Amino acid sequence: MSITVRDCMTLPSLQLGRVAAGRDGLDVIVNSVSVIEFDDKDDPEEIFTPNELLITSLYCARGDIMEQSRILRSSRKNGAVGIVLFYASMIRDSLDTLIETANQLNLPLIIMPEDNMGLKYSDVISDISEMLLIDRQSENSFVNNSMERIAQLQDSERNLTNVLQIAAYHARASLFLSDRDGRLLGSAYWPADNEQELELYRADIAAGQLHHHGTEQVLLPGCVAPGTRHLLRAFTLHGKTLVLHAITHNDRLSYPIIGQIVELLQLFSSVWNYPLDPASLPSLVPALLEGDPARAKHIAETTSFPLEALSQMLIFPELTADPSAAQVLDDLLPQLNSARNASVSAVYGKDLFLLLGKQDASPLEQLPENWLHDHIRVAIRGLQSLQEIHDVYQLYRSVFQSCRQIYPEARFFDIWKLELAREAAALAAAPGSSRAATLHRLLAPLDDHKNPELLPTLAVYLLDADSEVKRTSELLFVHRNTILYRLNQVREKLGQEIDTLPMSYEVYLAAALWRLEQNEERVVSK
Repeated sequence: MSITVRDCMTLPSLQLGRVAAGRDGLDVIVNSVSVIEFDDKDDPEEIFTPNELLITSLYCARGDIMEQSRILRSSRKNGAVGIVLFYASMIRDSLDTLIETANQLNLPLIIMPEDNMGLKYSDVISDISEMLLIDRQSENSFVNNSMERIAQLQDSERNLTNVLQIAAYHARASLFLSDRDGRLLGSAYWPADNEQELELYRADIAAGQLHHHGTEQVLLPGCVAPGTRHLLRAFTLHGKTLVLHAITHNDRLSYPIIGQIVELLQLFSSVWNYPLDPASLPSLVPALLEGDPARAKHIAETTSFPLEALSQMLIFPELTADPSAAQVLDDLLPQLNSARNASVSAVYGKDLFLLLGKQDASPLEQLPENWLHDHIRVAIRGLQSLQEIHDVYQLYRSVFQSCRQIYPEARFFDIWKLELAREAAALAAAPGSSRAATLHRLLAPLDDHKNPELLPTLAVYLLDADSEVKRTSELLFVHRNTILYRLNQVREKLGQEIDTLPMSYEVYLAAALWRLEQNEERVVSK
């Protein structure tokens, strides 16, 4: 079995609490419990800890509604599956905003009795830890439960690093996956930030342990560092030999556990089409998207791929869910991967990613007529570095749905639309901010029940028609002169020219924010 947030709510310590938001996330698996009372927004080092239930009072952000919401978003991004909020009376004025944020994130928010300052974190931690320990001791289906946990992850979180982290927690060991020559493909540490184990792995490689035992399953007690146990397990995946190297300081590590982890890696790679072959060109795609330049450079060297030539990214969302695209993918993916043409493609999650060299259109000529037009939704050009590929991917994952709401008529999105969507989404998530209030006031004169068509007309004109009157007329099915009349009314009511900078950007952003908020209202009303 696996413990879920809903199961945790049956514990004596948590029965005192109430689920205030995120009820749809109650059936997500819990793997650990922790406390968060300090969150540094300026610290770039964020450790993803999947399936963690967090306990907090948000005391570090009392009086700052935006910071409290940011902590919830950051926690969700880093793997949190629920928030247990203690002493809520200290932040009572911001509870409505927190509840709204948690609902947006589908993150269960469990509020303990607000004025009971006698409640202790340790009671909840003890109850949950005991439940998890009993479950772990009786568990004989680690692989199945882990696959269920992986399935519950967001597409952008379903990667090698996080799968290894799940396995590292189970084994209580640091894990290193390499090719048979010791070139590292992925790693995870136990505890999560115990990166000193990387030096032990490198020492093993330098001592020739992988070379001597890489084709065997072998336990090497304290082979480099006294008090440690090192286990190597070679296995085959898609015809290639990979090696799983585990390092631990306890007696839990065993052959059966390593066998379970190997089985998990094999299933993960097969079920989610995740390439782990270091000599396979498609393996470049997850390495680049996940921001792992060392792995990307190793694969590029092995395949003679010119990484420095990459400057374009095309994204075809959710193609794996489209039966008509399946045959096209089977036929074209091998052809699209070419070191000579500096193009590489792979299905990652549910999406197809195609990376191209500067001004290189030759791989696109292999696509069937109209296929590109029908499926492409994001086109980014002018990429300057490997880090930028990762950053654009993260931006895409975070704002794609917002982009679709803001630009429903757009055939594809470029970097400017994605960036605008990010800004608008951040404002929609913080309706009480001064910036959001300024934009609301800007469009307030158009909120006129006598002229309800003005604001929708402005949104179509700016966001869908590229400020072209003719196109606006076509989209709204009204005469061109009617559009001109409405736009003149907009200018009069706003007292501003909507097509001249800097005001044009303010109005544009305000219209995008209005679109997002309109969509949220429709979702809530349903």
